[in-house]
Amino acid sequence: MMKRYPIPCGAVALMTVSLVLWLAGYGPLANWTLLAVVLLGGVPLLWETVQQFLHKEFGVDVIAILAIAGSVILGQYLAGALVVLMLSGGEALEVFALRRARSSLSALAERAPRTAHIWRGDDLVNIPADQVEVDMEIVVKPGELIPVDGIVTSGSASVSEADLTGEPVPVSKAPGMLVLSGSVNLDSVLKIRASKRSAESKYAQIVRLVEEAQTQKAPIHRLADRYSVGFTLTTVILAGLTWALSGDSIYALAVLVVASPCPLILATPIAIISGIDLAARNGIIIKSGGAIEQLGEVTVAVFDKTGTLTLGIPKVTTIVLAQHGQDGDVIGADDHGAHCSSSDYDENALLRFAASVEQLSAHILAHSVVEAAQERTLSLSAANDFEEIFGKGVRGRVPVPTEDRQAEGPDTRDDVEVAVGNRTFMQHLGIPVPASLLSEREKRVESGQICSFIAVQKQVEGLLVLEDVPRPELSRLSTDLRAVGIKETILLTGDGD
Repeated sequence: MMKRYPIPCGAVALMTVSLVLWLAGYGPLANWTLLAVVLLGGVPLLWETVQQFLHKEFGVDVIAILAIAGSVILGQYLAGALVVLMLSGGEALEVFALRRARSSLSALAERAPRTAHIWRGDDLVNIPADQVEVDMEIVVKPGELIPVDGIVTSGSASVSEADLTGEPVPVSKAPGMLVLSGSVNLDSVLKIRASKRSAESKYAQIVRLVEEAQTQKAPIHRLADRYSVGFTLTTVILAGLTWALSGDSIYALAVLVVASPCPLILATPIAIISGIDLAARNGIIIKSGGAIEQLGEVTVAVFDKTGTLTLGIPKVTTIVLAQHGQDGDVIGADDHGAHCSSSDYDENALLRFAASVEQLSAHILAHSVVEAAQERTLSLSAANDFEEIFGKGVRGRVPVPTEDRQAEGPDTRDDVEVAVGNRTFMQHLGIPVPASLLSEREKRVESGQICSFIAVQKQVEGLLVLEDVPRPELSRLSTDLRAVGIKETILLTGDGD
């Protein structure tokens, strides 16, 4: 702390020593200690003011410097020390506020991909990401950041683009598909042909935007600085008149001390820090104090949907039961036709089956399915013969408790084969998909929902529907926004909502 903010910390320490000396009866020594505060703190502040003059910058800090100089001349060292403390303390608080804001944003740059793997003969070697050229083929292992934008040439994997798009659900990537730098390869080795250099890739563009935002000067300056020349001249004239009329220079010093902007300089950073901390506790990163100043003039609010207006984690909202036995209802049947019958499974039975299999998967949607079953206090079973095809679905054999066999459905076996996944997964397993559920899935996907088919004993019995649900406090958002002057809201979303 002392190294970062030497003047305010030193001023506090010496003023404390001065107080102790004064209480002990060493008045003259206490005054000399206060003089040390004024000189050690005032000289650097004076030098900063001179530098501002050289750069044609004029601020109300000049009044504070005049007050410090006047306190030395008149021997009023306590007044000068207080001005030094408030002036340097305000600047220190402002620096602290900016460092606090930038530390959150700088984590983005620190997370940037730095290493890429390439084949050199039979050896897989590491090279800096900025040495990857266009059309160079790189290898990305499971769990690694993708270093550059490119096209998948070999391998299939689930990729998390949450840090780029805010969408929590991983995206399946296969040969011929585009992948973006900064996304995370979750589960399988990918070979990628670079389409851009590291400096031109998506993640680098985001980092550049953040860096530019940090260096932009706030459009709003301190109100006192706006009228600094006139305010300073008025203060000096008023101090001179006070001295002339009273005949006592101490009154002139009082005018300078009272007119110095120290309370304003001190109060502004404190308000900024409080605002930044409050925002951070609510998941909002503010890039600078200037941004807080501008909030009072904002009339339009732009919100990201996923993770901001919603919880950011899909929840099971409903299970649509299949209606078998309708003409033309089954799509994807083999040459022997499809066995069509009315399903006797209810929502809880299908959810229990699905969660029993999904509990063995690490996929984010699997956690949501298991959580939904737990919320309904359903008893899960340990699935056997578990198999997962990343990005497509899971399957396994789920034991059926004796007491539940008739309640679960028409099958009285000890266990049933359960599959949960997309249409491609069902086709892979040779399971026909009811046309009614396929149509239902298309409608729900268009509205931004996530759907998976649930099959029991090689027959699709239902459609599992998940959705990123709104935050509970969203209901009062519009009222709160209007109360603070927001007239228009804009929603950023990638789905059809």
